[in-house]
Amino acid sequence: MATLIVNNEIDSEFLTPDEVKKLTGASHLRSQICWLKKECWEYSLNKQNQILIGRWYFRFKIAGIAIITNIPSMEIPNFEKIK
Repeated sequence: MATLIVNNEIDSEFLTPDEVKKLTGASHLRSQICWLKKECWEYSLNKQNQILIGRWYFRFKIAGIAIITNIPSMEIPNFEKIK
């Protein structure tokens, strides 16, 4: 049986500026944003105009694991109908 080991030792919840540079292959903000949009990556900009990419999002995206963001809400069952 295979064991999945996940290293949870994370210094930050977000990629560092150097990691964003390595991911995008670009050192300038405008070029990084262009690459992220072209490759359909989710990101945010903070007040200092820095790119924020969640570390877990990065891990799933790089691994090719689909991230579903539009999960439909479930209806609450009507338990009064149960006798």
